[in-house]
Amino acid sequence: KSSSLKNYKESPNLGINILARNQKNTANYFSKRKPIWGNTKYFLSTNNIPMIKECVVNIDCKKIKTISQGDHIIFICKVNKILINNIDKPLIYFNSQYI
Repeated sequence: KSSSLKNYKESPNLGINILARNQKNTANYFSKRKPIWGNTKYFLSTNNIPMIKECVVNIDCKKIKTISQGDHIIFICKVNKILINNIDKPLIYFNSQYI
């Protein structure tokens, strides 16, 4: 039911951002309906995919296959490029809270 789902389905590429533990506000912001990238620090990957700056990891992917399963959409992807930032630890959300 994500407001961004149509964009993910139509794009041949997608980005995965593993947020750093100090990026709780970014996680909360993008969990809202119809978030806008306007105030988010980002850069474009070589495939013009927006990637959030200062993440622990940014992964640029090419979609290979899309699978509908129940109320989920699963994207099978090939990783084009991984950027790793070893400066911070990842933000973890578990059991309805950040840990």
